[in-house]
Amino acid sequence: MPMVLKPRKPSTEDIEKKLMEALKESEEEKPILARLSYPENMSRLELLARYKTEYKEMAEISILRDPETESYYYYVDEPAYSDVVMRLYRIARDHLKEIPVMSRGVIREEIIEDSVAKSLEAYGLSEDYYRYPELAYYMVRDMGYWLLDVPMRDPHVEEIDYPGSECISIAVRRAGALKDIDIAAEWLGTNICLSEEDVRRIIEIFASKVGAEVTIAKPIAEFKTPEGHRVAINLSEVGRTNNITIRKHPKIPLTIADLIRRNTLSPLMAAYLWTLVEDRKLIFIVGGMASGKTTLLNTLLSMVPRDIKITVMEDTPELHIIHDRVQMLHTRRSYQTSEMMNIDLDMLARYALRTRAGFIVIGEARDIETRTLVQAASTGHGGATTMHADDIVTLFNRLVSPPLSIRESFLLSISAIVFQARTWSYRSGGFVRRTKEIYEIIGLKKNSEDLIPTEYRRIFYWDPYSDAFHPGTPEELIEISEQLKRIAMSKYGYNERIWRAAMTYELMEKIRVLQELAKREDISHRGVADTISKANIEIRKKLTEYFQKQIRTTVRRIPM
Repeated sequence: MPMVLKPRKPSTEDIEKKLMEALKESEEEKPILARLSYPENMSRLELLARYKTEYKEMAEISILRDPETESYYYYVDEPAYSDVVMRLYRIARDHLKEIPVMSRGVIREEIIEDSVAKSLEAYGLSEDYYRYPELAYYMVRDMGYWLLDVPMRDPHVEEIDYPGSECISIAVRRAGALKDIDIAAEWLGTNICLSEEDVRRIIEIFASKVGAEVTIAKPIAEFKTPEGHRVAINLSEVGRTNNITIRKHPKIPLTIADLIRRNTLSPLMAAYLWTLVEDRKLIFIVGGMASGKTTLLNTLLSMVPRDIKITVMEDTPELHIIHDRVQMLHTRRSYQTSEMMNIDLDMLARYALRTRAGFIVIGEARDIETRTLVQAASTGHGGATTMHADDIVTLFNRLVSPPLSIRESFLLSISAIVFQARTWSYRSGGFVRRTKEIYEIIGLKKNSEDLIPTEYRRIFYWDPYSDAFHPGTPEELIEISEQLKRIAMSKYGYNERIWRAAMTYELMEKIRVLQELAKREDISHRGVADTISKANIEIRKKLTEYFQKQIRTTVRRIPM
């Protein structure tokens, strides 16, 4: 039988030689690496953390500290590449020009990988695709956010800022690989440095993903990326340079259990807010920028009972709510004639009143929609919103002054005012987010000429030296909280001994549930919402049994 000779499989050297010969006369484009501008004092920098991040954990992040200047750095190391990969990059990219690689603005990595494999196949490298993973890395990176792709993918990064200086700055969240790292700075320097041409290209990349227009005629733009990140861009026509600010939306939203675990608020504070939400009260969450207002609002909405409909209104969709009955609405701005009307938050708030919404939420209240929300609360609707203000006096000035101009009597519809802050902790030696204070409005002042027309009382406060919250027990809280007293009497009657005992039991049970949740680091947002919903049913059931027992005892004592 004649012997069949199998073709010899080409060696790697043969393939690379063939490839170099085929491309030697073409000027191939090299993938541009982030410009690594390590400082001269690199030797004295202290390594705090090192971890890998997407795509396929091929980029390595180093968190560094300069002990002399107390400066912190976020450095990116990307995979090295050979001349072969450099030349293959152009071939693979040209192959992708005819292929849709995005779905709703998000790149489809599997299509890019398949295209790279087909590009290699022409040179007999399809079986050795795994030998060049860095090629797929740079293809995915450059089809994504280019030089910003690593921080855009890194779940530890909260904000990215390019204020016009040479290199971008990064704000990180202390979680995951950075959970136990003390970073005593709001912003970290980076080695991702951009030229004017780089910045213009990045602006084009962001704008193209959402169909936004950023031109000399419209030099300011705000929009949301397909992943949910908020982007603000301005061109040099309205500033010294082009500027980019990105506030990232976490892939996995934080839960109330996460906030308790991080000591953002105490279990008693969480149980208090849980009780107000359950009773459809109106809560204002107030603070400065990046203080955690939206995060706290999002966690509170998981406590709304399942049988209550939530209607949410936002300018830029940020909230991620796990609830069975939620209606998400957002504004629309028309740049055309009267054929398309503007849909603002006030119009949406008034519309929500006609949708039988039990709990009305405005992502951030700035204008007359605040007045609509407060008036809705006075008719029995629950609600919550966030606002920017530094303290209680500043908040009331905003509420009673134009354009809000809320009447004093309607201010009584606000049940609680929660102040959030990103502040320095002397105990941990770093910046932290804390619920600094919670106030209740308890009545109107007799002197109508006062700047603040209402009486208010501080219910909770945070001590920065001990990093603890006060009060610490349900009994102390019930003693000072008018809202809890009113809720207790409406639910459990006017016998003070009974309603105090019942409300104390309710708070203690909620604290127990929240503490157990805080111990479970792996629990999902849905798991937290389900546990809270079940706890509501169990607490109601036990209190019903208690009251039925009390009623039977009372009936037996009545003489016939």
